[in-house]
Amino acid sequence: MSLFNFFHGKFKYIKVLILTLKVFIIFLLIALGYFLKREEFYTNQIKPLIYKIKYKYKHFNTKTIPLEHLSIEIEDKYLEKTEKDIKNILRDKIILKKYKKKFPALVKYQGISYLAQIKIKGDWFDNVNSSKWSLTIFLDDNKQINGMSQFSIQDPLSQDYLTDWVYQKTMGIYGCINNDINLITVELNNKQKGIYLIHRLFGANWLKEKKLPAGIICQFNDRFLWDELNSRLKFYEKWPKFSALHGYHTIYSSFLEPLDYNLVQSDTLIKKAFENLNTKFYQFLNGDLKPDKLFDLTAMSKYLAISEVLGSAHNYKGWKDRKFFYNLSTGLLEPIAYDAAAVWSIKEIGLTFENLENKIIEGTPLLNPFYYDSTFMSKYLIEMYRLANGFFIDSIFFKIKDSLQGYSKALNTEFSEDVMYSPFYYDSLLNSNVDYIKAILNPSKCLNVFIKKTGIDSITVGVLNIQSLPVYALGFSVNNNFFMKDKLFIPGMSPFEPLKYHYLSFKLNKPAHPDELKLLYSIVGSAQIMSSKILPWSYPDTSLHVLKTNTSNAVNLIKSDKYSGFFDVTNQDITFHSDTIIFRDKIFIPPGYKVFSNPGTNFIFVDSAAVTSFSPFIFKGEEDNPITISPKGNGNAHRIQLVTGRQKNLFKYVLFSGNQNDTITSEESFISLEGSLAYFISCLFDTSKTLQIRTARSKVIVRNSSFFSFSPYTTMKFYFSEISFDKCYLQYPFNTMVFNFKSLVENY
Repeated sequence: MSLFNFFHGKFKYIKVLILTLKVFIIFLLIALGYFLKREEFYTNQIKPLIYKIKYKYKHFNTKTIPLEHLSIEIEDKYLEKTEKDIKNILRDKIILKKYKKKFPALVKYQGISYLAQIKIKGDWFDNVNSSKWSLTIFLDDNKQINGMSQFSIQDPLSQDYLTDWVYQKTMGIYGCINNDINLITVELNNKQKGIYLIHRLFGANWLKEKKLPAGIICQFNDRFLWDELNSRLKFYEKWPKFSALHGYHTIYSSFLEPLDYNLVQSDTLIKKAFENLNTKFYQFLNGDLKPDKLFDLTAMSKYLAISEVLGSAHNYKGWKDRKFFYNLSTGLLEPIAYDAAAVWSIKEIGLTFENLENKIIEGTPLLNPFYYDSTFMSKYLIEMYRLANGFFIDSIFFKIKDSLQGYSKALNTEFSEDVMYSPFYYDSLLNSNVDYIKAILNPSKCLNVFIKKTGIDSITVGVLNIQSLPVYALGFSVNNNFFMKDKLFIPGMSPFEPLKYHYLSFKLNKPAHPDELKLLYSIVGSAQIMSSKILPWSYPDTSLHVLKTNTSNAVNLIKSDKYSGFFDVTNQDITFHSDTIIFRDKIFIPPGYKVFSNPGTNFIFVDSAAVTSFSPFIFKGEEDNPITISPKGNGNAHRIQLVTGRQKNLFKYVLFSGNQNDTITSEESFISLEGSLAYFISCLFDTSKTLQIRTARSKVIVRNSSFFSFSPYTTMKFYFSEISFDKCYLQYPFNTMVFNFKSLVENY
C-alpha cells in the first residue's frame, strides 16, 4: 500500500509537470506566432522559402515540353540589307517605318516549304539588339501553319521570357479576348537561333476561331507618334531619357484604322460604320461622348481589372499598342489583350485610379474618362473585388502552372534560371498584387464631412473624398433615423488635383447635436454601407454657431482665467510673454485675432493638450533665442492646428522637438517656415515621430529649415497644397516626402 502511494504521488507530480510544460509550449507558440506576424517573418521569409522548395521539386519532376521547329531561308542580298538596317536601328534607338519593309523568304515547317514575306517587327531597338531578331512572317497565298497565315517570332529576352504567355493565358481564362503565344525553335539560313516566342497575328480566320461575331480588328494609327518620338530622340541624343518620350498628346492626332483595310473598303455599310466609329472616338477624346457610347464597358472593366492585377502596364497604360474588336452588331469596341511585355508589382506602379491626371501615364487621355464614369467604375470595382479574392487568382494559376513549368524548363536549356522569371516569381507576384488590391479596396476611412452652413431646420455639408476609390453618398443618419437621398457619385481623390468639395443639404425635424449626425455612403462596386461622422470644423466662419457645441470640452483662451497670466490682448493681438507656458488642456482660439510670442518662450503640451486656432500664428524667435514647442507625456493630439484661411501664419526660428505627433496641422491656411541655416537652423524639426507636418488645401513656404526623424518614412504630408521649399535639409531626402498635391519644390 505504501509502495502504491509512493508511485501514485510521483505520477501526480509528473502529471502536473507535463501540464505545466504543455501550457508553456502553448504560450511559446502564441508568442512565436505573434512575433512572426508582427515582423511579417512568415510572409517575407518562410512562405517564399516554402514556395521555392515546392517549385524546385516540381521543376525537377516536370517533363520538358517538346518544341516545334521553324526554318527560315533569306537570300544573301536581303540578309545584307537587313543587317545594314539593324545597324541604323541600333543607332537611332527606334525602328522607323522605313526599316519595316517586307522582303521575300522561304519558311519550312514539318518538312513543308512555304513562300513568305518577312519584315522586322517591333518599335524599339531591343527587338534587334541580339542575334535573335524579332520578325513578322506573312505566308503567301493565305497558306497556314497551325491555322496561322500571319505570325511573329521574338527573342524571349525582349518580352521578359514567359510574361506574355502568362498574360495571354490568364486573360483567356478570365473571359477576355486574347491572343495565342507558344514557344518554338528557329533556324535562320542553316544557323540554329534557339528558342523564340511565336505570336499569332490577326489573319482572315482569327475571328472565326475566337468564336466572335461579325466585326473588325482595329488599332490606333501611330504615324505621328513615331515622328514625334524620333524628333525628341534627336533632341535628347546627348541625354537619351526614354522616360520623357511618351508621345502623350499624339493620340489627339491619331485615329482608329482597320487591320484588314480591304474588308472595310469593299463593303459600303462597313466603311460607313467605321467612319462613324472615328467620329465617336474624337467626341470621346474631347469629353463630348460617354464611354458607354463607344466601348463595351463590361469587357473593358474585366480587361482593365485583370491587367491591373497582372501589373501589365505596357499593355493597358499605353495607347499605341492597343487592339480592339469593333463589334458590328453592338457598334461598340471590345479590348483585345495584346503585348504585355512585362508584369510589375502594383506597389511600384500603383493602380490606375490612384494616378489619375498623371501626365507620365502615356494613355491618360484614353483612360481618364473611364475612371470618372460612375457606370464603368461600378463594373470595374465589382471585378476588382472579385479578383481580390485570392481563391480566384489561385484557380487561374492552377490551370496554367503545369504548362508554365514545362515551358520554363524548356527555356532553362538556353537561359539561366537565375536570369529568367520562374513560375514561383509569377505566383508570388500575383498574390502580392492581390494583397495590395485588398488593402486599397478596404480603406480605413473614405470621407471627411464638414458642416458648411446651418439653418433653423436644415444643414448643408461639404464632402471630401480623401482616398482614391469613388463612393456613392446615400443619405444621412440623425440619431439612427435615416434620411435617404438620390445617391451622389463622388470621384476618388486624385494626387495631382486639388481636393473638390461636394455639397449636400437636408432638413432636420428637430435640433441635433453634431455627434448625432452621420453621412451614409458606399464604395462604388461594394454593397457595404458605411458611415462618416459630420464634423463642425473646416471653415473659419464665425456664423458656424455649431462650433460652440463642438468646443464644449475645449478652453476658450480669451475667456480663460487659467491661462490669462501668460498672455496680453491689445488691439486684437494676443501676445504670449512668459518664459514657459504649460498647456494641459485643449485650447480654442477664436477668429479675429493675431497670435504672437516673445523670443525664448517655451511651450509645453502635456499629454493630449493642443491648440486649435482660427487666428493666425506669428511666432518670431531669434537666432540665439528660439521659440521652442515640445510635448510632455503620452498624448496623441495635433499640437498646433491652424484653420486660418488666407491669413498668413509665420514660424521663424522655432524649434520643434520631442515625441511630437502631427506638430503642425492645417486646413485651408497659409504657413511660412523661415530662418537662417548659417547660424541657427529654423525651423528645426527633431522628433521621434514619423509625421511632423500635415496640411490640407494650404499654401506652405519652407525656407532654411531642417527635418530630422528616427524613421526613414513620412515626415510630411501635404494634401492638395501649394508648397515651396528653398534651402532645406531633410535627413531622408528621397523617402520622407509624400507629395499628394500640386507642388513647386526647389533646392532641397
